[in-house]
Amino acid sequence: MGLDTTHGAWHGSYSSFASWRRSIAKHYDVPLDLMEGFWSPEGATESLIKSAVGNNGYLDKYKKVLPIKWEVIKIPHCIKALLNHSDCDGHLTPSICGKLSKELFKIAPIVKSVDSGFSDEYIRGKTISFAEGCKCAFDSSEKLEFR
Repeated sequence: MGLDTTHGAWHGSYSSFASWRRSIAKHYDVPLDLMEGFWSPEGATESLIKSAVGNNGYLDKYKKVLPIKWEVIKIPHCIKALLNHSDCDGHLTPSICGKLSKELFKIAPIVKSVDSGFSDEYIRGKTISFAEGCKCAFDSSEKLEFR
């Protein structure tokens, strides 16, 4: 069991998708664990917050504004759509797929793994595969569906 998408963008475990998505988030300096939809006050630790925002003496201020709202993050909309998407259902529109494909192809050679269990080459290969699936969905004017 795992995540499958249409157009061959992804076939694999949920944990590998989560690790890949965290690598994409890190590339854009998005503290995914602190974001709306990912943030869990019960699982929050000072080290988690410090690893995401640094040790600058503002820890209590950060705790008061968590989770971080997606609208304050300044990254391409298509990347927000990917990062803030359910990992088990739903879809990305053809329009988002076209933009996302271009963005992922652009970063594929330089994105790095954030998980010691996955090499940079693995993450880069998955980035290319997802970009190709998005391009296929866009070219056929179809949604990329998560299943």
